[in-house]
Amino acid sequence: MQPSVLVRTASERRVTLMLLVPQVLDMLMKGIEREVARQGKERLWRWSMAIATYAPISIRRLIFRRVRKRLGGALELIFTGGAALDLELGAKWEKLGVRIIQAYGATEASPGISIHPIHRPDYRSSGPPVPGVEVKVEEDGELLIRGPNLTQGYWEASDRTAEVFSDGWYKTGDLGFIDEHGSVHVKGRKKDMIVLSSGQNVYPEDVEAALSKHPDVTDATVVGLPREDRVEVHAVLLMENPDKAQEAVSWANGQLADHQRIRGHTVWPEDDLPRTHTLKVKKALVLERLTGPGPVASGESRAQEDSPDDARGPVGILVAEVAGLPAAEVRGDMRLGEDLDLDSLKRVELLTTIEERLGVYVDEMLVSPNTTVRQLEALVDAGSPAQTKKFPRWGMALWCTLARGLLQRGLVFPLTSLAYKIKVSGTENLDTPGPVLIAANHTLHLDNGIILKSLPSRRRRRLAIAASVHMWSNPIRSLAIPLLGNGFPFSKEGNFRKSLENVGRIIDGGWSVLIYPEGELTVAGPMKPFMGGTGLVCVGGRVPVVPLRLVVLKTGFPSYLPLLRRDEVEVRIGKSLSFDSEATYLEATAAIEAAVRSL
Repeated sequence: MQPSVLVRTASERRVTLMLLVPQVLDMLMKGIEREVARQGKERLWRWSMAIATYAPISIRRLIFRRVRKRLGGALELIFTGGAALDLELGAKWEKLGVRIIQAYGATEASPGISIHPIHRPDYRSSGPPVPGVEVKVEEDGELLIRGPNLTQGYWEASDRTAEVFSDGWYKTGDLGFIDEHGSVHVKGRKKDMIVLSSGQNVYPEDVEAALSKHPDVTDATVVGLPREDRVEVHAVLLMENPDKAQEAVSWANGQLADHQRIRGHTVWPEDDLPRTHTLKVKKALVLERLTGPGPVASGESRAQEDSPDDARGPVGILVAEVAGLPAAEVRGDMRLGEDLDLDSLKRVELLTTIEERLGVYVDEMLVSPNTTVRQLEALVDAGSPAQTKKFPRWGMALWCTLARGLLQRGLVFPLTSLAYKIKVSGTENLDTPGPVLIAANHTLHLDNGIILKSLPSRRRRRLAIAASVHMWSNPIRSLAIPLLGNGFPFSKEGNFRKSLENVGRIIDGGWSVLIYPEGELTVAGPMKPFMGGTGLVCVGGRVPVVPLRLVVLKTGFPSYLPLLRRDEVEVRIGKSLSFDSEATYLEATAAIEAAVRSL
């Protein structure tokens, strides 16, 4: 979700169409406008935008050809959904010569319900229903749909099916209306679900459950509170001691996912919240009190810190830009999450901006919602220079693949057989289609040759090996490593974001990757703890991991190349592991390490 990665991918692949939530569209546009400001071309930008308003699309694309070139020069169309699209944002992209199509859908409708036509964009609505789909509005404003794209119900949930399906109509749970042109307008959820600008949904009950576990919270309700151009997750608290409200909110945020985090809170001034006769909180009334004139509660509090120091250095300025605040309002003691409302997507955008503008790499794993601006400044001061070197790709060229096959059979494998007596088990675990990540312990000097010789030829021909970047300091080795084993440089720690991105590109190309998560050679010694990069690759890349262990049954002599007395080695290949998006990289790394150790 890094803007720089999206831009680079669009450029490399000459992308013609993208499907994005409005928040990412906004992020990309802000990145373009920041670059315009950095180059001092704001006046030219305004003039170009004004001219593009009245120009045909071919002229718009000519006017903004340099901007479009950054996106590959071929981008024509962007579909957006999941949240309402800002009218001004949609118009800006249209002026760049990129058509924006807004749609409305649901999983139950496979998933399209309505979409505005390309020749008549209208960002106020999601357009007319798609062909074959009917939409009607109930008396309470709920949108109902019917059509051949509709599911017949929920799996093994007849009660839920009966609740939302009636006479072929599906009750969407969304409130809206249909205008005189037949376009569908969605106003929001019928229930109280909070839809963020990123398109993510927040169920207030989950947040309320976390708050209620804090001992100082008597009761709480959570609403989506409008704040200028966004909606924030806002908690309304009943507390015996209002001074502990911030502590309770911070504690609850520690139990919640990033998008569920409470961005603001209010201590209710009365003895109880307004309720129905069934004791349910009247959230509409709470929201009306919060947004109405006059203070709702003398105890209202948003994250405040005692230290008044500002942060107007380069990092503070960039934080202000990404947060959309005046630089004077950013203080060094402000937290990126609660105080500046930077979610995980925005934090990655911030780090990418720092890398692009200041030329310093900051590991995103060191930055959390509780990181302050002052702490981020320290990380930037201690950060490593941004890595700009391109990774060599010639090892994957067809000529090199053919030459490598000949060299392996004529040189590498005969030499390996002279030095090692090899036993292999579990090769059937590599029969799965598509690329895999092979995670192996690093226990012998020539374990690359042993593993290559042990793999089925189908896997071996499409395998790349991650090798430490220091191996490329020697020009002879930098030629031999790709030629003999298709090795590529991989940073073990610190500045390894670019290395991970390169691994992603290799896997995207259909190549499997062999990686040694220990990060260093043990020479027949005990395994060392695995480093977290492996977990990041397999979780972020959705790639299966095949554990592999080299077991030294008998040591030979000499240790580097035992030609006088052969080593006896067993290569044990385990069953593949897969991780979903909910797994953390630490959990994935621990599971991979356990799988290798168990072999």
